[in-house]
Amino acid sequence: MDTLREASADREAPADAARYVLGPAAVVRLAGSPVAALDGLRCARSWRTAQDLVRLRAGIAETTGGLSDLLHTAIGAAGDGELKARLVAVRRAVHRGRRVDPARLAGIPAELLAPVRDWTARVAERDRLLALLPVQVEEDRAASYEALRDAARVPAFQLGLVHANPDLFLALHKWFGTGRAPQRQTVLRLAQYLARSAAKTSPYSTFTTSGLAAWGEADGIVELSGPPAPGRLVATTATEISVGSLHRIARALCERPEFVGGCRVRINPSATDVDGALVFLGRRPVEYVHTLALTPTLRRVMELTTHDSTLDELRGRLRALAGDGHQVDVFLRRLVALGLLELVPPLADQTPDPVADLRGWLHRHRQPGLERLDRTLHGVQEALSTYPTITAPADRVAVRDAVIRGLDTALREVGDHAHTNSPKLAQEFARYSFYENAVYPGTAAVLDRRAWRPLLDDLDAVRTLLGLIGPDLPFKLTLGSLFQSRYPAGAEVPLLVFYRDVLAEQSAGAGPSALVHSRFAGPDSPVGAVRELYRLRTAVKGLLGERTPDPDGVVRVRPEEVRALAEDWPDWVRTPTSVAVYCQLADAPHGPELVVNNIGCGFGRGRNRVRQILDVLDLRAGLPAEPGPAAGHGDVLFAEFEAVARSAVNVRKPGVRLVVDYPGVRSVREAADLLPVNDLYVRRGDDGLLALESRRLGRRICPVHPGLGADRLLPPAARFMLEAFGEANTWFGAHTELRMTSDPRADDGVRHLPRLMVGDVVLRRAMWMTRADRLPRRADATTDAAWMLRTADWLAEHGIPERCFVTVLDPAVLAPGGSGQGPSNDTKPNYVDFASTLLLLGLERRLAEPNSIVQISEMVPDPGHVRGEHVAEYIVELNEPGVTYV
Repeated sequence: MDTLREASADREAPADAARYVLGPAAVVRLAGSPVAALDGLRCARSWRTAQDLVRLRAGIAETTGGLSDLLHTAIGAAGDGELKARLVAVRRAVHRGRRVDPARLAGIPAELLAPVRDWTARVAERDRLLALLPVQVEEDRAASYEALRDAARVPAFQLGLVHANPDLFLALHKWFGTGRAPQRQTVLRLAQYLARSAAKTSPYSTFTTSGLAAWGEADGIVELSGPPAPGRLVATTATEISVGSLHRIARALCERPEFVGGCRVRINPSATDVDGALVFLGRRPVEYVHTLALTPTLRRVMELTTHDSTLDELRGRLRALAGDGHQVDVFLRRLVALGLLELVPPLADQTPDPVADLRGWLHRHRQPGLERLDRTLHGVQEALSTYPTITAPADRVAVRDAVIRGLDTALREVGDHAHTNSPKLAQEFARYSFYENAVYPGTAAVLDRRAWRPLLDDLDAVRTLLGLIGPDLPFKLTLGSLFQSRYPAGAEVPLLVFYRDVLAEQSAGAGPSALVHSRFAGPDSPVGAVRELYRLRTAVKGLLGERTPDPDGVVRVRPEEVRALAEDWPDWVRTPTSVAVYCQLADAPHGPELVVNNIGCGFGRGRNRVRQILDVLDLRAGLPAEPGPAAGHGDVLFAEFEAVARSAVNVRKPGVRLVVDYPGVRSVREAADLLPVNDLYVRRGDDGLLALESRRLGRRICPVHPGLGADRLLPPAARFMLEAFGEANTWFGAHTELRMTSDPRADDGVRHLPRLMVGDVVLRRAMWMTRADRLPRRADATTDAAWMLRTADWLAEHGIPERCFVTVLDPAVLAPGGSGQGPSNDTKPNYVDFASTLLLLGLERRLAEPNSIVQISEMVPDPGHVRGEHVAEYIVELNEPGVTYV
């Protein structure tokens, strides 16, 4: 470990400092089920037979025309008689693709005998395989059922399944006991869960385990730490309650008449004084921008509201100055309803133990009638702490139900029934009431700095490229144009005023604002800079997207070519300051390659989430060194949002020093580190982009979101701040424009995009895109065997691999002028093996909308060449040199 600390301290060595600085540690994620479990889901024998049939039928079709012509010539030379009749019969059989009766071959010319017999043998073999295929399909399906049941015995899979879908686990448990398979739909869902836990590393319960990896010296490029066996680590789990549900409980209590008076209040931190009026963000979820005249009474309210004021204390101060107490009450209720006067949430969004905090708050208020609620929350707390200690999966079901039932009871006790209003909300409530996180304590792995360096150098060239293809850049440029046309030169506009004006422009639907959320920068944009961006992106696509592939089908670009392009880009193309790259290692004949899955905002993304979980478990020993939150870069200071946005995955250690003090969000940071929304103003920079600045600090502010939750779940104005002034939450993903050469909705068939590499970095896996109604469907085939044969034929026609990841996208996501949002949780890539009828039937359920865009990506690394027993993913961070830390 001493070596690791020294290596971490040396992370800004001269070789790195030239272009990038490596993050202090990486994250390693290991899939919960062994990758070998995927093999058992395949119908291996029948799939090989189907592939043989595809090749046989193609060979037969290829030779049929030539053989038919030879026979036609022979028929013409045979004259009338029995020979001609036999030749005509042979030719008719060839034309119809049927076997030739050997008796018909008597006396035919010698030069025809061999090709006819060869053709007949092929047809006979085809017919034999066609008869064999249905039998094999049934046998393979039965074998895949047994393989699924055996693979599902892995404890990590069962524990994850209990948390994800207890009903499915109970069906599996019954299958173990009786030996009788459940209904087909249940089996299909089990297969999908198993494929997810073996092929992907999305952190959900024990389907994936995460740990911190140190940069240092290792025997290989990656060295996992410690026993019990090579490729495996000992993990521990922690549980977290849904912070959003607890906020609902606290909010409902705060608004009770008997409770509200004792609640702390504050003035909405977005409230901005503009020409004798207050402009502020209303209450969520809609978050309207309100304007109230700043009357003497309202001004007095703002003066009398102190940091520790309760609503009753404020009411008393106002009543002492006013003659009519009833009017004071009505006025204050109106301010609370609008959101100008905020009831301070009893829970900080980033609190590590929200249940304990809420119970402590209840105890301090000592209101009568709350003992029952406190007992309910105590039961939830006990069940949460017990859950990870239970090792038998079946015994966890009742405890899981106790947590959900307790949380449901607590919400009902305070009169909140929102989650019961629809089956979908009820399902989401059950699924996300609490989270289980599996982590490795200490340093889970050592990544060899020397072996990784060439890959990271190439990856940094990709970081340079991201400034041009970032999804928010058209929005930023359009806003710069809007600002220039709307306000006088040198104007400094309060953030909330500018936000209000942008919303009004969007609602009007006229002018440049009609394009601000376009995913594609178009040549017809009314904004000159956006047209220039289109030209630059077209040039990049010419380098990356339209280059002729090498003989092996891979497009290769040298990192120097990317950097050379970037030298001529305008100043408004900014290289990201900090990126978190989700990637995998793949072996190639010349050495390791790095495969990019996704690139998001950095600043400790992923890493600080793991540290938070380890901290809750009191597992702080042996962790890689951490420099502290990022403060700034040059004249820019970073500020993050602490809103959990209903999801516990956003709870984390601080990634940057400053926090945006946002309406409805309570922070526990020092007051000096809080930036109220009303402290921020907007001006236009010399490069045409807008700058967000703090009046108090006199510095430019760059908003960032290093939480793991999607930015689309953040409040509307927070999303706007990220898109308009911050670093993108997702720089590169499945929906990135770089992957598209045109709108895929216009394609009539299947479009192929070859694998794209920058140096030894796989930036894009080979990809095929088509509409959902282009795939072979079970309903269009008479039997399962016929469906398998059509599927194998379709894959061969388009060169699509049998093992892949499939993403089903809404066409609106990709269309020009679309929402600009990336794939949602239900459109993330799913592992599909076309040789598995179980997984193929599961895919069919996702293809109900015929116009959906189906994106098929090759699986790299291939399951047969995965390092170790489990699929591994890494989150590595690259930073711009010069970033300062607290």
